[in-house]
Amino acid sequence: MVACNGLFLTLLLFIIILTILDIVYRCWYTFLILLCNAVS
Repeated sequence: MVACNGLFLTLLLFIIILTILDIVYRCWYTFLILLCNAVS
C-alpha cells in the first residue's frame, strides 16, 4: 500500500513538473516572439 502511494505521488509530482515546464516554455516562447517583433 505504501509503495503504491509512493508511486502515485511520484507520478503526480512528475505531472505537476511537466505542467509547470510547459507553462514556462510557452511564456518564454511568447516573450521571445514579442522581443523579436519589438527589435525588428
